[in-house]
Amino acid sequence: LLDTSSGEIDIAPLIRNRVTVHPVTIAGFSPASLRIPWVRVKVEGAVDTKRFLPALRQPEGGVRLGSMPGDRIISRGECDELTLLSGVARAELSAQTAAGTVTRIVTNPIPAIPVLFRVDTMEWDESVSQAEVRMLNANGEELSVVRYCFVPRVAEGVRVAWFGRGGAIEHYTFPVRAEVGEQQSRRVLRMAAAHEPQAVLRALAELGTAPFAWVVDSSGRYIPVTAEAGEPVLLRHGAPAALRFTLRPTQKNGSLWS
Repeated sequence: LLDTSSGEIDIAPLIRNRVTVHPVTIAGFSPASLRIPWVRVKVEGAVDTKRFLPALRQPEGGVRLGSMPGDRIISRGECDELTLLSGVARAELSAQTAAGTVTRIVTNPIPAIPVLFRVDTMEWDESVSQAEVRMLNANGEELSVVRYCFVPRVAEGVRVAWFGRGGAIEHYTFPVRAEVGEQQSRRVLRMAAAHEPQAVLRALAELGTAPFAWVVDSSGRYIPVTAEAGEPVLLRHGAPAALRFTLRPTQKNGSLWS
């Protein structure tokens, strides 16, 4: 600008649009270098390099990114994904089974960088009713915890994943699905969420504006979709009681389930 020696510009939207986001499909720890990249900025000879967090929320406990609360519902056969900043040395997985509490330790081979952690319920006993995933630092101090309550899998349920404003891929299972003809030669799904706590609904509402979204089919394959939010069911005081969405495959003639 004329007669201006300094100024500020927000480059976050430009960088955020260039972030590569793909769900991980291998259980345990994986590097998040493509999800949380290094950014090098040079202005008139001055150079600065920093990690870019593609998140609009502060990480839980300073380490776990995401919008979904730490208490979650899941079914056997489903998976979840956690996005974590540096400093996580290991994960402690505890499950309540018919034989009692079973604990397993998964060591993080790359604690100095941000990582992804895929939770695969097929690694637990069939009798598991509850599970807990604790992230610990090198001193054994708890950095983050996510608790899972296991419920019977619904045959008509649809598992959906999306990249939320919290900077993580979130998962949610809609209890029913309904195929609604075709729109522009593409099959679509219209679904309504169950009556969930407000914290879950706030996170789920981000699906309608998510830059990346997928339907997870019965084989665990992630099918890219476009999500559109419908009119929510509201409580008397205006807070949403249930959310509705329409999902369309991003590829023409694509199938939303196997």
